[in-house]
Amino acid sequence: MKQLNIVLKSLLFSCMLISFAYAQESFYVGASIGQSYIEEDDVVAGEDFDEEDFGFKVFGGYQFHKNFAAEFDYLDFGEPDDNILGVKSEIELYAFALYGVGILPLTDQFELFAKLGAAYWDAEVKAKFLGLSVSDDEDGTDLAYGLGASFAFTDQVAVRVEYEGVDVDDLDGADLLTVGGTYSF
Repeated sequence: MKQLNIVLKSLLFSCMLISFAYAQESFYVGASIGQSYIEEDDVVAGEDFDEEDFGFKVFGGYQFHKNFAAEFDYLDFGEPDDNILGVKSEIELYAFALYGVGILPLTDQFELFAKLGAAYWDAEVKAKFLGLSVSDDEDGTDLAYGLGASFAFTDQVAVRVEYEGVDVDDLDGADLLTVGGTYSF
């Protein structure tokens, strides 16, 4: 009888631990809007392309532990343009990124997070001069990273502020600063 009691208590304790571990699991989706920044130094004769535009992202993820998640993002950097030595130049950039996310809960509602992963990006560079148009399309896969903070209003709804960057081969900077919301289920 004593052995059965120990086995039952052990089983109950194990179930409690398992349920606590799984209580941290959740899928989430979200969207954010903000400002994109694209920079390329010394484009022509020492002139720089350094412009910003409206950017947005949509994302989804799976938080498998209170401190860790995996996330997939679509990032749209818009179409910033600049006039370089009389040539109107425009860069259209978007990326699909897959991240590992480290989460640091500071309170029940507020957390900080950092993301590191890879992004497949596609960029189209367009130039117009004297009625002539030239374009070049490039793509690649490079390092992607981000930092942010999240504040949960409920167990399902949160707002987050975030900075993300993609190390696009031919650019000196491709960054996105956004604010948005998440829904967990």
